[in-house]
Amino acid sequence: GTAAATTTTTTTTSSTTKTVTTTLHKTIAMIAFSPYRAKGKMAKYDPTGRKRRLLNSYTLAATIASLYQVGFGRVTVVGINDEDPVHFEGACQLLASIYPPPGLTANGTAFLENNNSITTATITKTRTITIGVTNMEIGYVRVTNRDWITTNFAKYNVPRAALVGMQYALNGAMDINRTERAFWLGTQHNDPNYWEYVYLTEPDTILNTKPELLTLFKEALDSGLSLFPHRLHILPHEADLPPVVNNFRTRDEEYVLNAGEFLPNEGHFANISVIIPNDTNSSHTYDTDTPIYSSCCDDGREWPGKEGWERFCRPWWTCGFRNIQYKEGEAYNATALVENHPRLLLYPMMRLETGVGAVFAASNHGRRCLPSKTGCDSRYSTKKTTANKKQ
Repeated sequence: GTAAATTTTTTTTSSTTKTVTTTLHKTIAMIAFSPYRAKGKMAKYDPTGRKRRLLNSYTLAATIASLYQVGFGRVTVVGINDEDPVHFEGACQLLASIYPPPGLTANGTAFLENNNSITTATITKTRTITIGVTNMEIGYVRVTNRDWITTNFAKYNVPRAALVGMQYALNGAMDINRTERAFWLGTQHNDPNYWEYVYLTEPDTILNTKPELLTLFKEALDSGLSLFPHRLHILPHEADLPPVVNNFRTRDEEYVLNAGEFLPNEGHFANISVIIPNDTNSSHTYDTDTPIYSSCCDDGREWPGKEGWERFCRPWWTCGFRNIQYKEGEAYNATALVENHPRLLLYPMMRLETGVGAVFAASNHGRRCLPSKTGCDSRYSTKKTTANKKQ
């Protein structure tokens, strides 16, 4: 619906760098921002909220940086919470430390206070990342229109709010107020006709793609296909944790992990392949016995880990994790820990050299990804990535 709103936005400009259009520069990425909150017993480990704010800012910054690497022209972060701008500003500060001037700059303030707003956004902020001759504008919009947020199945549906707002911005519903439309489309290309593709993601999902495939992605989108990324789910694994201390692993002085709460670096789980999109440019040194691959190929409509899953544990990959009680000084049985995970034993263990680098085995829905030393061919289903062609 239409309602009055008061909106503040900080915009950026760069007079020293010329925008260069990349293959997917006419893509707007929307990040449906739902911040992490420590609940229950975990809340006592973060009484001031500092760790939560850092976690949200770092994950959001990492997600935005990965979108820049692909060459998207605009990122619109959409939220509904009072504290979201704090996390957004924290992410901007991190990005500013990564991309030196004129990497991230801000100046100017604009106000919207009239009855033409359909977003009913109360806070918006915009920044521009400018690196070399390529730039990507990023901004935050807070949606307060309850009709956009609430559905019959969810009281707070941030992805829906993002989709509704972007749809209004692209279909002309915001043409009466170009200032408000710029909150969604940006100030550099505040024109619905400029944008061709839309990518919807979440604030903790780092996008990994091969640059040489971007042209193929564009061709697929232009043919009318909708493309979707594989959501590779990282697992708690011994190889990514500190050394064992009395059958536990110490995260920090405040919290320890029981040996049954992570995968042991034993047996099947110790065979971890590394996926390097371009192994000639690897920035790491690996042991000679480490399997190195260049691709991870979709295995088709197979979900072996979910067969016979009766939902007594959620999500499906958590079924083998359990707190194990040990007597003082007793060593844990690594073989028994491996056998606790028959579902995960059906998947190869891998890590991407790019991104967070943590061990993963499958998509969050149990779809299998097979390592390959060459590109994915007809043996595999079509490799999927990102963005929906704007209708």
